[in-house]
Formats: sequence, C-alpha cells, structure tokens
Amino acid sequence: MSWHEMWSAVMESAKGLVAYGLCPGEPVALFAATSVEWTLADLAILAAGGITVPLYPSLVDETISYILKDASPRFLFVDDEHKYQKLIALGIDSTKILQFSAFEKIRTWGKALSDDTIYLRIDQLASEVPASYIYTSGTTGKPKGVVITHGNIVAEVEAAQSVFHFPSSHIGLVVLPLAHVLARVIQFFQLASGCQAAYAENIEKLAENYREVRPHFIVGVPRMLEKMHERIIASVEKLSSRKQRLFAWALKIGEEYSEKKRTRATLSWSLKFFHVMATFLVFGPLRQRMGGRLSLFISGGAPLSKSIARFFYSVGLLVLEGYGLTETFGAITVNRPDDYHFGTVGKALPGVWIRWASDGELLVKGPMVFREYLHQPEETKAAFDDEGWLKTGDIGEYSKDGFLRITDRKKNIIVTSGGKNIAPQPIEEMLLRSPFIDHVMLVGDARKYLIAVLSVQHEALMRYFQEKGESWSGKVDAKVEALIAEVIASVNAKLSSYETIKRFLIVEGSFTIEGGDLTPTLKLKRDTIYRKYQPQIEALYKSS
Repeated sequence: MSWHEMWSAVMESAKGLVAYGLCPGEPVALFAATSVEWTLADLAILAAGGITVPLYPSLVDETISYILKDASPRFLFVDDEHKYQKLIALGIDSTKILQFSAFEKIRTWGKALSDDTIYLRIDQLASEVPASYIYTSGTTGKPKGVVITHGNIVAEVEAAQSVFHFPSSHIGLVVLPLAHVLARVIQFFQLASGCQAAYAENIEKLAENYREVRPHFIVGVPRMLEKMHERIIASVEKLSSRKQRLFAWALKIGEEYSEKKRTRATLSWSLKFFHVMATFLVFGPLRQRMGGRLSLFISGGAPLSKSIARFFYSVGLLVLEGYGLTETFGAITVNRPDDYHFGTVGKALPGVWIRWASDGELLVKGPMVFREYLHQPEETKAAFDDEGWLKTGDIGEYSKDGFLRITDRKKNIIVTSGGKNIAPQPIEEMLLRSPFIDHVMLVGDARKYLIAVLSVQHEALMRYFQEKGESWSGKVDAKVEALIAEVIASVNAKLSSYETIKRFLIVEGSFTIEGGDLTPTLKLKRDTIYRKYQPQIEALYKSS
C-alpha cells in the first residue's frame, strides 16, 4: 500500500465514521488481531477526533465486559465473525459493531462530506486531548484505563526518532498485538519515520513470514527470542558431532568478535578472517531462516536474559532492550544501536527524568507520562508522589557506566520470616535458562524459605528422553522431578543461602492466558497463580 493510498483510506474512513455519528472525544474500541486494517482504523478514529480503545483478542469475556462498560465506546471494530458473535453474546448492540470486511462500505458513507470536516477536527487535537484509553494487563486486579494524550504519543515518537534511524527502504515486521503499547508505539514510529511496515499473519506463520518479507528490524518481547533460541539449539542437537563442533567453534568466534566490536576494541586480521568463515559456514545460513536481512531486534515488555542477547549478537542479530510502562506510552529508557550494554534496559530517552524514592523505587517525569486513569481519581493520585513523579513500581539501579538495570517489581519483593529481602525476578530468570522450564514463580513471603512453582517445557523434555533412549509418558513423574531438581541445585549453587529454593512444585500443563495464569502481555499473574496452587504450596511447607 502506498502512502497516498493509505492517506485516502484513512481520510475516507474518518469521514465515514463522522457520517455514522462519531463525535469528537468519543471512544471507539478495536477488538481485533494485528493487521493493516487495525492501523487504518486507529488512524481514522484519531483523525475524526475519537479515542481509540484497544482490546486484546485473547481477553476473557469478563474483562471485555468490564472494559466496555468502563470506556463506553461509541462504536466497536472487529476483524472476524467469531469476535462479532462474542460481542453480541455480551449484549452489545449490533449497530455499534463495525467489521473490517465492511471498510469499503464505511468509506462510502462519508463521500458527501468535505475533507475540511476532518482537517478541522485534526486542528482541534491539542497535545492534552485524549487519544487512547489503554487498559493495563491487570496483574494485580482489574485493568485500569490509562488515558494517553496526543502529546504523549508525539513525545514518545520524537524521542524514539532521536535514537533509531531507518531509511524508507527498510521494512519492520509488526508481530505483537497492536493492543500492546509497544506495538502501538512502533506503529506510529514507522508512520512518522517513513519506513515500511509489514504485518505478520500469525505466530504460527512467523518463520514463513520472515522468509517472505525479509525484514530489517523487528520489535518484540523476550519470549519470541527465547523460542527462537530453543529452536536453534534443538536443531543443532540433531546435527552430526562434526557439525556440532563447527557450530560451537563459530559461536566462540562470534562471541569474541561481537564483544570486541561492542567495546570498540581492535579486531585482529585473524579474528576477522575466522569471523568471515563462521558467517559463511554457520551464521549466514542461520540468518537466512530469518529472511537474511534482519539485523536489529528491539525487545521490551519483560526482562530478557543477558545470555540470550549475547547469543543472538554472536550470530549477527543485535538485540536492544528497553524499558517502559503503559503509563509512559512505551519506552522511557532504551539501549542504542551505538551505545548498548546487555543485561540492562539502556539509558533515558530525551526528555525523560529519572530519580529514586527512599525505598529504591524508580520515579519518572517526562512528556510521555500519562495524564490519569479513567474514572479512577484515587488510583491516579496514588500513581504519583507529592512532587508529581510517576511511581513505576519497579526497583532498579544504574550500572557503573550509566545503564539502567531493573531488578524487580516492588510488589514482587519477597520478605522471608527471617527478615531477608529477596528479589525473585533474577532467580526466576536463572531458572528459565534451562530448556526444561517453561514458566516459574517463586513464593516465600513471610516463610522460612522459597518454593518454586513451575511448568515444564514438554517438547524439550521429550527430546531429552528420546536422545537418552528412554520412554516418557509426557506426565510429570520421578524422572522429570529428578531433572528439575538438578536444574534448581545448579542455580542454588550461585545464590546466597537465604535465596536458595528448598522445595518445588511442578504443575500439570502450562501457565496460559486462557487459564488466567498470564496477562495478555505474558506476565505472570502472581496472585492468581498463588491462589490456584495454594493447597499444594501449603502442603509442601507443612511437609518440611
């Protein structure tokens, strides 16, 4: 789609919405998967003076009903019949539901209106005017509607443009749900920067889309990289011993080369030669599986393992981690292409101010910080300190060279019965480096010691037992427990005694969004998981 075609589609759709009755300041919900129609609808809503309310396709009915009641959208866009019927079942008036398949019809509704109708509405969009109600993922209760203004969006995009520079020939593959604030930021960034956007069909077709689109950059979450890493390692394990040794040699060369490049150290001619050979024999074919042109992956939304970032950099894919909140409309810190440190979330974006509260909580000010929570004045007041600094709820620290490192969520800090403070996130990250662990959550508040509640990676376990020539039923049994015990023991060896995990619980199945264990952004719902498995957890503590 050309820029001219897109502009025409947005203008005509915006006029269609106005003709259908959308007034300035009225919300419109978007209940759909990532697609070009999502972007067109979003821009049309904003151009008509409306307020976009994104809804994750994976939300349960109860959450959808809550958000629709709270936001009171004038209209709702959906992308398929299934979602249309879901809204009808929830009691939504069918005249308020607009399907993406009817886009051409919507565009015809406003033909009698002048373009000046839309230009006038755009002229009235001051920086303090609300542009979007983005609902938090609800890790600690009901979602809150974060009121994001047009000024917040512009500030975030301009800050990102000062860091990332992509020419118009470069393609960014849009993978994340556009209801995710990170994906939405990239949507606006790509539009403002003039580079091309391609939309992944779905996660199942991602590998095919890589080869088809051949993107130059991707913005995603750590889970995507973790899955890619798992597939690569699984493929290598199936190779002959000679090819496995070749891969190990190439990876060692890549690690040395990339570290010298990162620190701007001198590259010897021999290292350059060996790196060319490693690229030709190993890294080149590997990167072809990702399209051959992918050189940058911007990661956010959750912590990324330093070892994963280093692995991909060794094979030629630079992973830059950033940090932000829904309340800041995306990033407030990010690693730069020319200034990065793995294991950190980078340095503050232009216009962002950071300081620490007395208890170590990260506080933020800047033009991208949100205005308020919709209909929740008390929650809004509680989100800021007396001087107007946003309380992020995160605990962090600066590295010696000025990069921010997030150590944990303030609410997640475990205080044992012995008075020891433990940040669970770094320990959980160490456990997740094992290919056998899918998700893990530590518990131990007001207890003598920690217990790990975890789900296992069934595919990795199946491969492991097959390679050993052993049968496995696919159920959690003594063999699996023994293997997980070894993983935990190896992690415990690196921890202080009060941080070690004394017992563990392996749950059947996996932590899922549908099961209520994960938010739509794949964060652990810790309170929900604890309540779900509380009887088993209590039994473990009593048996010790």
